[in-house]
Amino acid sequence: MAKYTREQRQRAVELYVKYECCAADVIRELGYPSREALRMWHRDWLDEQGTGVSSQRGERYARYTEEQKRAAVDHYLTHGCVLASWRPLCERCFSAV
Repeated sequence: MAKYTREQRQRAVELYVKYECCAADVIRELGYPSREALRMWHRDWLDEQGTGVSSQRGERYARYTEEQKRAAVDHYLTHGCVLASWRPLCERCFSAV
């Protein structure tokens, strides 16, 4: 998960541009981010302005689909055990087959 929201990153970049790329002033005012993070966010912002495509930085990768999550919860509530991801059935359900 991203440590800072898109809005927080945008605010920091706007101040960075306003303060003529002085990272120390932005960090002093906001209390975040690091110099490196601010420069990276600014680079992403410049790329966004040039290409029109927003950066995916900070977007969380979804490991499981909503359907998979729902199936796992339903299995747990029904059988009282965890559904193993590498096997179609959990231990309790596997031994019953």
